[in-house]
Amino acid sequence: MSTLRFFVLLAALLAAPSVFAEEAAPAAPAAVAAEGDPCANAGFGLPTGPTRAGLIPGDLGAGHRACGRKEVGLGFGGGLTVDLPAFYGRLGAQLALDGSWMIGDRLEVFAELEILRIEMLITPLASNTINLGHTSVGVSYGFLRTKPLALAVHSKVVLPTAVGLYRNALPFSLDVGVAGQLEINRHLALHGDATYLFQAMAGKGAAAPRAGGAVVVGAEFIPIPEVAIVLDLKSRFGWGDEPLDMLAGAIGLRFSDCKRFGFEIAGTIPIVGRDRTAAAVELRASVRFGKIARPLWGDVEHGRMMKMQEREAAKAEKAAQ
Repeated sequence: MSTLRFFVLLAALLAAPSVFAEEAAPAAPAAVAAEGDPCANAGFGLPTGPTRAGLIPGDLGAGHRACGRKEVGLGFGGGLTVDLPAFYGRLGAQLALDGSWMIGDRLEVFAELEILRIEMLITPLASNTINLGHTSVGVSYGFLRTKPLALAVHSKVVLPTAVGLYRNALPFSLDVGVAGQLEINRHLALHGDATYLFQAMAGKGAAAPRAGGAVVVGAEFIPIPEVAIVLDLKSRFGWGDEPLDMLAGAIGLRFSDCKRFGFEIAGTIPIVGRDRTAAAVELRASVRFGKIARPLWGDVEHGRMMKMQEREAAKAEKAAQ
């Protein structure tokens, strides 16, 4: 019996390299792409770019990723606004469906629809509304992808489909900006976004146009391929009556199965400025479409191969008993 077990184990070890080669083969293209494409590490379901929890309706000026993708997502978020001297408070929540599609490998078209928006005003005359929310449509084009830097121009229009929130005047908003991502190594990437904001009213009253700018800088820490931690510093200028409208910190936790699925929980908290928002949060789940390039991390892949080898040897030993 011991001789039989020896030959079974030997056969399993000899067959293992072919098994490992079949498992690792799909990831090989990602390793080749990583040599020249700074977006290769974002080739699967893990979210990337700045955190999404914005402070302006439609996430105007919240920043955009430099690496486009094909995906669909469902998010739930909300924000709390408090102004004690004015006896004013607002609690809002929205359920949003978003998606993006790549045309070629550089042009991305994206859109988001708040399929449900709830607003609760905490004032001497309180009121609640439940309606369809805002709709945004945008486009992004990656004009530079030379490792380690990716740059993209993007623009978005926010449409006032949340008609229950407005009377006599409807706000139309847009932003135009440049997003960037700098890959330091496989565990660390820096990102940033500089955006011009514009809004004008349509309706019975004056257009009341206003403009401003928003800047986002941040870092994404990826200890393992399945998990990322994001830290952002967000600022907005000239949108209100003061030069510095808002300076906020944001944090996000991201997860993925290293395949198509991604999940993110993020929060934004203003630090200084005239913005009365106390905090904004968002939870979002996403599914990525198209070709998936799994990250080829040497130590991680080696660990997976060793576990597979141990499982094959254990199965062979069990079969021999």
